[in-house]
Amino acid sequence: MLKLLKKILYEPLFHFLLIGSAIYIYYISQTVAQIKSPIEKIVVSKQEIPNSMQLSSGELTLEIRKSYYEKVLLNEAYGLGLDRSDSEIKERLIKQMHYILLNSVKYVEPTQEELYKYYKEHIEDYSETQKISFYNLFFAYDQEKAKRVYEMLELLDANTTLGEGVCGDEEKCFIKEISLVELKKLYGNYFTNQLFRIKKGAWHQPIRSKKGVHVVYINSKKIAEAYPFDEVEDRVYQDYLQERKKRILMQSYKDILSNYYLEVRE
Repeated sequence: MLKLLKKILYEPLFHFLLIGSAIYIYYISQTVAQIKSPIEKIVVSKQEIPNSMQLSSGELTLEIRKSYYEKVLLNEAYGLGLDRSDSEIKERLIKQMHYILLNSVKYVEPTQEELYKYYKEHIEDYSETQKISFYNLFFAYDQEKAKRVYEMLELLDANTTLGEGVCGDEEKCFIKEISLVELKKLYGNYFTNQLFRIKKGAWHQPIRSKKGVHVVYINSKKIAEAYPFDEVEDRVYQDYLQERKKRILMQSYKDILSNYYLEVRE
């Protein structure tokens, strides 16, 4: 029995099986560890937000959410080892993560049927508009602040409730069912013409008026006749691609967020 055991121990095939078993056990243990890895806490301190004491509660909430968003993506970038091959500042890493997220889904050119379906589902955006209702975040002539707030709202796919927290006292935040003529009297031709063209259900980048700079969210539209599909097909195509890009980015971010939770400290 002892001789048989010694023979087995010196057998090359036995060594091969032993090494293979060790590798298999290590692989299984690593996989299980990854599956059971705890959700990671991301800490955002209000003290790290620039000029936090001067911000409104809505602005502070946006800044905290933006910081959380950036820390999550940076953490994922470090996990992918991007920092070892790139010495640039965090903005570049975040841009790389955006690129990775956007390219995580293979691009497929929309069919004519898909574009027409999108056109029908968003027919209000491709019709003659008579009246609109919108949220109006007014920033006087502070273009930089308006741009920053818009970027945070867009980045976080924020709803109107979060946007309302930023609304100042200088202008009415929600304007209901105003006509093109009435809006031109209030804010001028350029602002009105831009506003009546943009899509419903999203925050839009700053628009200038004769009073200052505005970040707006079209809440509803009262429409007349729809424009024929053939006339607006190019617009439909661009809108479809833009919305698809945003959808991919936000879904990828939400998937990543399942591994984290936010803690806000004073």
